[in-house]
Amino acid sequence: MTSLHPLLIAAAVPAELAIIKERLSGKKTLHLGPIELHTGNIHGQEAATLVTGPGNVNMAGGLGVVLSLFQPRAVFLTGCGGAFDGTGLAFGDVAVATEEIHGQLGVEDWKKAGLVHPLDFLENRITLDRTLIQKANEVLVKQGRRTDFKVFNGPFLTVATVTSRNETVSLYRKRYQPIVENMEGFAAAALCRRHVVPMVELRAVSNRVGQKDRNTWRLELAFERAQEGVLKMLEHGVI
Repeated sequence: MTSLHPLLIAAAVPAELAIIKERLSGKKTLHLGPIELHTGNIHGQEAATLVTGPGNVNMAGGLGVVLSLFQPRAVFLTGCGGAFDGTGLAFGDVAVATEEIHGQLGVEDWKKAGLVHPLDFLENRITLDRTLIQKANEVLVKQGRRTDFKVFNGPFLTVATVTSRNETVSLYRKRYQPIVENMEGFAAAALCRRHVVPMVELRAVSNRVGQKDRNTWRLELAFERAQEGVLKMLEHGVI
């Protein structure tokens, strides 16, 4: 890496970064123990891609190594996500997180299964950078008009277990009013805040929260739309 201040684009699995990785010019690979970074340039900006593996633990492990060694100008977290009913989000729509909430961090309610109460000493909500959200939204809304998808902003809910019970979905909606469920966002937000690195999280909808038949999920569409969104933000210099 020729600079200590690239734009870092992170995701859980390789398919969520494959298109972006192909767009890197002057590509190099950097090994940090088991962590692999692909670096290069996109739209005249130095960038690096990081695949961490799915879930908060993998995201914290991979991103933690990188942020301890380098100081990126910003982190783009991207990938797919599940949309909560009642939000208006449809397959392939794009959402930008206004905050990250860990829905399973706290103490379980002893009366109601699936309900977790936050603890005073264990924060479970992190607000994301408002300026970046606004800039991202302006770029993405214009792109969406051209390519027929909608753009939403709202709270994202991070879980360790994909939600499938309607009762749990209802509990999350009532307590947090989330628009998207994911498995890595809270860890990324917590690490970026600790290292004082701005972060924007963009995900495209692959499924509805509680949609049990995975054959109906639109993963490839979500992977493509989310990466198109990140590339458009890079093109327009959101950071």
